[in-house]
Amino acid sequence: MRYTSRELKAKKNKKKIFVTAIDLIRKKGYDNVSINEICSLSGFTKGAFYHYFNSKEDLLIQLLRDVDDYYTVEVLPKLDGMSSTEKLTYFMQQFAYCGYGVGVDIINNLFKSQTKVLNDFMNDYDRPFFKILLEIIDEGQKKGEFTDKLSCKELAQYCMSFTWGVLHNWTLENGEYDIEEKMKSYLKVFILSILY
Repeated sequence: MRYTSRELKAKKNKKKIFVTAIDLIRKKGYDNVSINEICSLSGFTKGAFYHYFNSKEDLLIQLLRDVDDYYTVEVLPKLDGMSSTEKLTYFMQQFAYCGYGVGVDIINNLFKSQTKVLNDFMNDYDRPFFKILLEIIDEGQKKGEFTDKLSCKELAQYCMSFTWGVLHNWTLENGEYDIEEKMKSYLKVFILSILY
């Protein structure tokens, strides 16, 4: 698909606002950053901000979309040739990698947010992230690697409860330990719980 110069400029502008906002949030904390400050530092008006984002919370949704893109572009191709158990382990380890990249404060705000829009997006099983997870689990159940005592979707929910739980604990500890190493360690026990 080819973009017009106007579309390319719009994508570039949105990205600049987004990157500026995320940098500010990482430095100052989500609650300490205003839309005015984002606009001032990015060189755009509030009108431009609201053209691309409905609210500051939309920045969090964009981060989740970026995670979807990461899983589609980076993670999915690396799953070829792995057993279902290896795929699931790698998939879940990458979640910790993404969490570390996003940062404690932003992850904390994903947990604190009580809006329907963000919660619905986080739990949307039509997102690429969840589609990949469901495919891995479905394959593992069909091959007899994973338990069939839970449906594919229930097992996906179990996996996500586990990974979000590990991330949540990490945020409660203010990121004081290596989340990727902790996830790797916990996964050794978790994976045993879902094997057939």
